[in-house]
Amino acid sequence: MLTPPDRSALELFGSLHDATGVLGGFGYAALLSLIAVRLPARGPRPMVDAIAAVGQRSMTCYLAQSVIWAVVFTPFLLDLSDPLTVAGTALLATTTWLITVLLADRMRRTGRRGPFETLVRRVTYRGSER
Repeated sequence: MLTPPDRSALELFGSLHDATGVLGGFGYAALLSLIAVRLPARGPRPMVDAIAAVGQRSMTCYLAQSVIWAVVFTPFLLDLSDPLTVAGTALLATTTWLITVLLADRMRRTGRRGPFETLVRRVTYRGSER
């Protein structure tokens, strides 16, 4: 339906995409930090607490997201790489992230560490005095 862009345009936009992808990530992190700082420190802050819970259980959340992506896109499992559109993939990514935020927040509210953070601590401190 569309003619592909020429090589020079792809090289220009590819470099621009690479640069803003990395720098954009830092920009989003800075923006979210500024928003979190400006939120009132008193009273309940459920969104800030939930996202902070993800940071405290980052290995568990990362591995959970990796498992979901592997199951969805691995050829011998669900193999949805062809049927999913860009919008479908974005929806899957957003849903996956929201699920990990909800799970991390639930662990925070029940006073539990992430299972992989617990495993790393157990392996790291094995045999040392407590």
